[in-house]
Amino acid sequence: MTVVTNPVHAVLLAGHAAGEDAPLADEAEAFLRASEPPEHDKWGQTEELRMLYSPSAYRRITALTTRTNKAVRDLVALPVKKRNGGSERLRKRLAVGGRKVARSTTAAGPPTLEELDAQIDGDGAWCVTAEVRIPAGGDSWRPAPVAKLDVRSGPRPVVAWSELVAVHNCEVVDGAIHFTPGARNATFRGTTDVATHPVRAIFSGLVVELRTDKGAQA
Repeated sequence: MTVVTNPVHAVLLAGHAAGEDAPLADEAEAFLRASEPPEHDKWGQTEELRMLYSPSAYRRITALTTRTNKAVRDLVALPVKKRNGGSERLRKRLAVGGRKVARSTTAAGPPTLEELDAQIDGDGAWCVTAEVRIPAGGDSWRPAPVAKLDVRSGPRPVVAWSELVAVHNCEVVDGAIHFTPGARNATFRGTTDVATHPVRAIFSGLVVELRTDKGAQA
């Protein structure tokens, strides 16, 4: 914690440590055990977690850590003293001399994958549902989702989609995502083509990327 907080020591209880009667204690215990490395010194991405849940399951741990840290900060942060009213009034009357420089305007950055849920269907294909975060003004980008198998060694082989469909705030045109004007988030769903898998899905992970190279922006 920073110097603007009271001294604090805290322990996060999760899974069975939170009590046998805690909601979803068994499920949380299994999830967190799957996220532990052999050293049992942290929670994060592991092969077991990826295989049992999804390639993006580790993000739930990041969200848990972020929310826990925020809760602790809200409890121990020292209140900020308000400025003196007279000083505030004087400050409003001051101005910086010199010519004002216009703020540069740059193109909005590309959309990014915010969440990815995946599972293997009965045919051995990866079925994914992806949520995309679109920055302000970034709805003109036309990213193309690319699926790659996350193998243990060597480069990640690209696999084809057998199906790529829009779910929310977008449409799919020739393999690219076209966003609804003004949208700040979108969702699409895809299924990989098993015929293009160099290895069975159960023996690999899945990586989904948004290809936004030059020419992918309208």
